[in-house]
Amino acid sequence: MWGIHKVTDPHAAQNQPDEEESLDLYEINTHPFIIQIWLEVSAKEDRPAVWRGHITHVPSNTRRHFQDIKEIIRFIVPYMEEMGIDVDLPWPVDNG
Repeated sequence: MWGIHKVTDPHAAQNQPDEEESLDLYEINTHPFIIQIWLEVSAKEDRPAVWRGHITHVPSNTRRHFQDIKEIIRFIVPYMEEMGIDVDLPWPVDNG
């Protein structure tokens, strides 16, 4: 079965992290985000609909609204760098 491993060697079990420890390691290296995107239709027919969105970092509940898809990347990059990931983008990232 996927994700279930039965350990038959008693010495091997000593080196395996328990489930709680394994989840802690997972949480340290994880940053969950929620992205919502919607379309705002103007009441005036001569105005085109505009898409908007926001992204939320779940653990901190920090949220940023955006109308440019690059803002999603700009929001996520600091969390990736915090994890030790070297992010190389084709445009400058200003997090301010």
